[in-house]
Amino acid sequence: MVRPSHDPDPPTTPQGPEPWHGHWREDPMQWSVPLMTSGRLSLRVHVVFVLFVAFELVLSVSGARLGLAHVAAALGALALIVFLREVCRAMAAQSLGAEPMPVVLWPLGSLSSHEVPGPRLARMVVALSGTAIGAALTVTLAGVLLLAGVSQELVFFNPLDPAAVAARIGSTGTLVLWWAYAVTLLATLINLIPIFPLDAGRVIEAAVADRSIRRAGIMLASRVGLVVSLVLFVAAMTASMEHLMGLAVFGGIICWLERRRAEFIAEPARPEWRALGGNRRDLHRDLDPLERLEADLDDLEASDADLEPDLAPLRDEKAANWNPEAQAEAEVDGILAKITRSGLESLSPEERATLDAARERKLRGKNREGDPPNNPRNH
Repeated sequence: MVRPSHDPDPPTTPQGPEPWHGHWREDPMQWSVPLMTSGRLSLRVHVVFVLFVAFELVLSVSGARLGLAHVAAALGALALIVFLREVCRAMAAQSLGAEPMPVVLWPLGSLSSHEVPGPRLARMVVALSGTAIGAALTVTLAGVLLLAGVSQELVFFNPLDPAAVAARIGSTGTLVLWWAYAVTLLATLINLIPIFPLDAGRVIEAAVADRSIRRAGIMLASRVGLVVSLVLFVAAMTASMEHLMGLAVFGGIICWLERRRAEFIAEPARPEWRALGGNRRDLHRDLDPLERLEADLDDLEASDADLEPDLAPLRDEKAANWNPEAQAEAEVDGILAKITRSGLESLSPEERATLDAARERKLRGKNREGDPPNNPRNH
């Protein structure tokens, strides 16, 4: 029996890029809008990235930030570095055998995890590829700044307070170049924090996960990430660092979602009456309509499985003791059971005709016994 699926996002055969509205589902990690598609590469932008850029621009105009020029240079550099590192990561994953999948960008990388087949080393290479690209770009940009005559104080600055250094930059060219360097450095350092969806969290997952089962790695990385997120939030709150506080909250949410996904993989959801045990009829009345339908379908499948091996003896017995009236009664009983399960509207025209014919036969039989045909009890 083919069972209807209640999964809001059932797996399907890949049929090219999905429309933008297909990503507004129950999974918050997939709340995104399309950016570009090129061959096997599809990029999307998470709604958090869009809101982050919008609020930073608004605050820069209101005077709560350094100024529009600084914020625009920093956001442009951030978008560019995230784009470069995640495109390179996706290409590396596909070259190692990973299936093409949409890459969802957020302000510090990607929310998509590439399922690379093969040994742990291959998965760890993909997980570390973004950090490696960021480190290479950081060193390159630092060298360019030093060659351009920028003071070492601008290159070796305190990562926790970049605004104090940026305020001393004068020319526009130096400002753009410095923000590209500073943002690349900060993004690379932050991705070393072991929480999902940062690179270090993905490295823990890749290092522990089995070749075919990711659950063990996800469970460990999510546990570590939840603890680190709590510590990071308290530290950032104490130091009045709102960006790190937001990172801790967002990372904790992603770790929790990843943990729940891994738990579901280990033990898929079952109907409540099966999980609790006890009297199935009593529990069935307390379930919501979808759960009742699920329970009924499970019963029907179990009945089919139990009856299937004995179909041949039943057919032989039916052929030897064929009774038209008994057959008609059995057919009517089946139709009544269907009405109980799915309602009167679920009947086909043939089943309705069979039910009407059975009712007419019953009325005729009562009339022959002397019961007046207009007796209300017949209706």
